[in-house]
Amino acid sequence: MSAWFHDAIYEPQRHDNERRSAELAVEMLSRRAPGGDLAPDRLQTLVALIMATVRHQLPEAQDLELAAALVAAAGAGADGGGGAGAAGTEGAPAAAPAGAARPPAAHDAKTAAAVGVAPSLSPPPALQPQPQLPPREPGPDGAAAAAGDTERLRRLRHDAALLLDADLSALGGCPAAYAAYAAGIRAEYLPHYGATAYAAGRCRVLRSFLQCPALYFTARGAEAHEAPARANLAAELVELEAQASSAAAEGGDDSGVSASR
Repeated sequence: MSAWFHDAIYEPQRHDNERRSAELAVEMLSRRAPGGDLAPDRLQTLVALIMATVRHQLPEAQDLELAAALVAAAGAGADGGGGAGAAGTEGAPAAAPAGAARPPAAHDAKTAAAVGVAPSLSPPPALQPQPQLPPREPGPDGAAAAAGDTERLRRLRHDAALLLDADLSALGGCPAAYAAYAAGIRAEYLPHYGATAYAAGRCRVLRSFLQCPALYFTARGAEAHEAPARANLAAELVELEAQASSAAAEGGDDSGVSASR
């Protein structure tokens, strides 16, 4: 379900699509699900998985807390007649820069809060397994509650690894499939940015991916996609660097692009 919802709302010139998609999921599943509301912990897990595609890193304990805040805020908005489905353009975040890939949606910083998330628009961070979290001190409910939290996080990270690998699977397709994927990205963003700006922004994204120690979290994903993904990314980078150099020599201007995702 997280895979179905994670790009349910997608506007190329916005960079809050994942948050709005998560809000839509909460609205639809908690208010319109046949037979009653979905349990809050399941909604929080769903939101945490969707939001994991923002940074493209495995969730940490605090991400569940951020998801709980987003679920609460989205629920309050639905009560007031708002919600993601009714979102307008007033107060919309700044346009996303050129070269964005769908999938993946990868930003470089965790938001300070789940409500009003507006990730920075730098190239994605190194996609690598997260360090083991230190054990939480037992609270009033004792060790049983802490053990339950640890198990919940373990399941969440397992599911997130599968989702994130699927989200990047297009990078590891055969050359023809990847070329079609890259052409789709170009067609989606080029109307909003000039060719020079697109090439410069997209190059930054490709370099950031190639600098990652590992693109995939599961052994199966790494075995099936890591090598072809790196070959595809490198080939596109060479082509776009040549285009950017040619445009620069002809006096092209890419000053409108400061970052890319």
